[in-house]
Amino acid sequence: MSTEQSQPPSGDPESPSTGTGYAVLNLLSDGMIASCNPAALRMFGLQREALVGRRLSSLLLEPDSGPRDPEHEAGTLQASAALRADGSMFPVDVHISAIDPAAGGTLVIIRDITFEKQSRELMRKMTLAVEQTADSVMITDRDGFIDYVNRAFELVTGYTRSEALGRTGNIVKSGWHDAGFYGELWKTIRSGSSFRAVFRNRRKNGDLYYEEKTITPIRDDSGTISHFVSTAKEVTERIRAEEHLNRLANYDGLTGLPNRALFMDRLQGAIAAAARNNSLVALFFMDLNRFKSVNDTLGHAAGDALLVEISSRLGRCLRITDTVARLGGDEFVFIINNLHNTTDAEPVLHKIFDALGAPVVAGDHKIPVSASIGISFYPRDGQTTDALIKRADTAMYRAKASGTNCFRFYRSAEGNADVENPYANPDSRTGAGCQQNHQQRHQTATQPIQAGHRHPSLAD
Repeated sequence: MSTEQSQPPSGDPESPSTGTGYAVLNLLSDGMIASCNPAALRMFGLQREALVGRRLSSLLLEPDSGPRDPEHEAGTLQASAALRADGSMFPVDVHISAIDPAAGGTLVIIRDITFEKQSRELMRKMTLAVEQTADSVMITDRDGFIDYVNRAFELVTGYTRSEALGRTGNIVKSGWHDAGFYGELWKTIRSGSSFRAVFRNRRKNGDLYYEEKTITPIRDDSGTISHFVSTAKEVTERIRAEEHLNRLANYDGLTGLPNRALFMDRLQGAIAAAARNNSLVALFFMDLNRFKSVNDTLGHAAGDALLVEISSRLGRCLRITDTVARLGGDEFVFIINNLHNTTDAEPVLHKIFDALGAPVVAGDHKIPVSASIGISFYPRDGQTTDALIKRADTAMYRAKASGTNCFRFYRSAEGNADVENPYANPDSRTGAGCQQNHQQRHQTATQPIQAGHRHPSLAD
């Protein structure tokens, strides 16, 4: 038992001033109880006549050194428990408050510590639970400085307890979340609410990891927030599995480009944004010429290598807000956002044809590449995804019929002229184009983009 106690009452055990929380007994020199206060009667469940005249040792269990001699110095008698009249036991602290040989006795104070012992046991269990839980636990003061971390925190982050204490939670900050995220975090917890989110943090060794975290304010007895407790479960494997499934669902397995599903979603989003902003969206439908011949003459490995390299080149032609996707086979589509007129799309066309200019190396073969591109515009050529795709596809087949490395804008079904474009400049191009070289771009409808030898499998 602990020897730390509050100052016990003193004086006549029969006096109400001795309080009701302590059993106060006056012992004679032979250890017999001479008198007691009402609290002692309630504590032991005895009537006064049954308690007075008994030896103290008959009420206490397992004293540390047998019955205490009343002439010993004042101090704390360590007893594990006391015995009630009904036979039940309860933990106690026993304090010898005074020795007064002249009065012929000793004043003994007994305190029932059942609640304290239960509280200590509960705290011990809670401490063990927090320390041994698989979830990471961190406690900070109201300014974010770390007061405590458990073993799981050490295992997950790589920081030892001594390294973490006194520092802030920024030690695991990865830079992934912006200032707005952390601003909302502090606003929430300082208002007294809990903040929950998936965090992307960084371990001591530099590795990134994900954790589902809840940060909760802790209030003191006055209701003031004094600390914050963070509990977190690492979910790195789950997030990576979700990302993998997302890539399988939305990206082409060979090239890594968006697939048809993701392309359709982005095209719908681009149309909605253009409608709000009163802008244009260009849809390019591109087909590689004679790709089947590459597979037939050089094999599918060469064809796959060609597609991977071309996809890499195409991705470098676009702004971050634009999209290139592979629909399947040798078909690629492009979404060019936020255009003010149709001629704004032509620089991207030039970049695409330039990117296709160099042959692709596949094993021992250098494969020249050519393509045909059809273009449709929202809202001029259609206001739905299906309409834009259908008309860009139609324009692509007209470009393919015009020669190698050609592009065409969508034309109406009524004639050979392009559909009138109210957004284009008066001196804009005709909408059908092929290219001789970098100095003669899109000046006639049938000239190849690059003169010279072409791989026989790709020849027109």
